[in-house]
Amino acid sequence: LKGMAVAFRAVASTLGLTLAITFISSIFFRQLSRGSRLEAEVFKSVPETFRFLLLTSTFPDVFETFIANFGWDHWFMAILFFLFLVATTFTVLNLLVGVLVNVVTIVASCEREIWQVTALRESLASVFQGSDLH
Repeated sequence: LKGMAVAFRAVASTLGLTLAITFISSIFFRQLSRGSRLEAEVFKSVPETFRFLLLTSTFPDVFETFIANFGWDHWFMAILFFLFLVATTFTVLNLLVGVLVNVVTIVASCEREIWQVTALRESLASVFQGSDLH
């Protein structure tokens, strides 16, 4: 139960970081696409941009959508979008995996220590019960 609470905090922090990166990136993409075909088709507003970025970072195998939306006309925006995908997909998710592994290691260590203290207490109790020190 302790491990679940610590893991939940790590997952919530990672989700918050992902949403923050996505929101900042949506403002960035919205501003950079002003007056272009991308503004009219993909980045109509900040909420629409946020939705597009969140869905494409969550399901990055939408290469056809990527090419259809960005094409070769907006190569700079395509590079920025790729960097966004790397930041959200690889960095944040690898951070989450690392934190969860660390949480499991710490909880296992604490549980092992509790088990060792309990075993020592039982051993000492049996030794004292067998002696005449009452």
